[in-house]
Parts: sequence; structure tokens; C-alpha cells
Amino acid sequence: VSIQPGEMAASRRRQLLKEMQQEAGFLLEHFNHQNLNSLLKLTRTSLENLRKRISASSSLGYSDRLDDQRKDHTPVFQASAVLSLPSIVMRPSLDDIQNTINHVVQLILGVHYRVYLWGQDRSVLQSDSSSTSQVAAALPRASKGNVTSTTPRPSAHLTTSKNLKNFHRLVSENKEVAKLVSFLSTTVSSTKRLVTVALEQFQKYRDLWKLDREVTLKEFMSTKP
Repeated sequence: VSIQPGEMAASRRRQLLKEMQQEAGFLLEHFNHQNLNSLLKLTRTSLENLRKRISASSSLGYSDRLDDQRKDHTPVFQASAVLSLPSIVMRPSLDDIQNTINHVVQLILGVHYRVYLWGQDRSVLQSDSSSTSQVAAALPRASKGNVTSTTPRPSAHLTTSKNLKNFHRLVSENKEVAKLVSFLSTTVSSTKRLVTVALEQFQKYRDLWKLDREVTLKEFMSTKP
């Protein structure tokens, strides 16, 4: 069977196109891998910096003073000992602070919902700048001590496409990232003993709020001091 020159050229073009598509697939896979490595590095760095700050400030007791040698131990959150009869409590509570840290961690991981793998049709995406600004506004509120346990989950703010694959699962399931997330999820709660010891220092003043002032004063005056 004879093959015409035109058919040979067309076959050659199809072969070249197939090879080009294959090479393009390898290139996309390479860049997706590079992007994943960069995202993992950034995420680990962010979580590790948060861990170091919290761990350093958690080592400070109630009576500790910040001197020139311990400036790097500036606490991340500020809490107060408040009289709430019949005892002294901390506000915000450890649970509120821990919940805020958990939300911050989820915000960091939630960024990857909007980072999509290369080589996909992005025409299905719909821009929503307002939702992105809401996510950005959540972090300053937490850093100013406005601790709340009602901060919406990151996925509620992010406009994502169910038709596109993103890096969230690949990053969040990384062993090192998962280890840091697990540590941060309990880091503040683990300081409960230190907080209890600090609050016990106020127990020596408990008569000031437990005893009835009028009754105590009357009994004292009855002794004719």
C-alpha cells in the first residue's frame, strides 16, 4: 500500500502533537510538584513560627517579669485575672484562646483552597473579592485580643470551585504539617496547671470577697477594740 506524501506529513504532525502534549503534561507535573514544595515550606514556616511564639510565652509564669534578656518572650495573648464570685477566673479563658489559635491554624491551611493545580480549565471560577477580604480581616481581630469561639471556618469565607483540584489536601495531609497542627491544637490547654498555680496566688485575699463586710465589721466592733 502506497502512502502519499500528504498522509505522511499529517501522520508526522499528529505524532509531534502527541509528543508535545506529553511533554507539556510532564512540565505541568513538574511545576505542580514545585508549587507543592513551596507551599509546604511556607506553611511549615508559618506554623513553626506560631509554635515558637506560643511556646516561649507559655513558659512565663504570672510573677515573671520581662527584662532585656527576655524581650523575645513577649506573650501572644494577654489575659486577666477577674473576680467572678465565688472565685478568681481568667478571661479570656484557656479554651477561648485555644479555639482562637485553632482558627488561625485553619485560616493558614485554608489559603490552599484557593491555590489550584496547574493544567485545569479556570473559566469556572467566579471572583469574589469581598470573601477574601473577610478572611484577611479575621487575623487582626484575633491578634488584638478579641478572642472569640465563633469565628467562621475558613471554608465559609473562601470562594472555591468543586470542579478544580487544589493543594489543600496535599498540604494538610503532609506529616510535618499535620504534626505542627496537632501540637498547636493542644499547646495552650497544656498550660492549665501553670494558670491554676497563678490564680491560687489570689486565694490569700479570699476573705475580701467571701466574708460579709457589714457582719464582719459588726463582730469586730463588738469586741470593743
